[in-house]
Amino acid sequence: MISETMEEKVLKPMMLHAARWVPYVHRAAKIDAEGYPVILAHFEDMARLERRPKPSAAVAGRAKEVSSYLKDYDSVLFLCDVLDHLATLSKVFQKDSVTVCV
Repeated sequence: MISETMEEKVLKPMMLHAARWVPYVHRAAKIDAEGYPVILAHFEDMARLERRPKPSAAVAGRAKEVSSYLKDYDSVLFLCDVLDHLATLSKVFQKDSVTVCV
């Protein structure tokens, strides 16, 4: 580690928000895949114009965009597969014992 080379003691931040962002995104993608029918139905409902109470145009637009993405279930599963490997790799690179030479 650089800190050892420079003979400096460095403390790791404990509550650094989104330090392991890939595993968080992976977890969210897995939740999407597992709860797919319910999540898709929710976004389709939010995008409906007849819905009461009527969502704002911005919310309805985002819901329509998300539901159109979710309708391609293969892409959700593909994202889960890719993030599975990236999350594992991300956790490996975050270990203190790993040295990356550039």
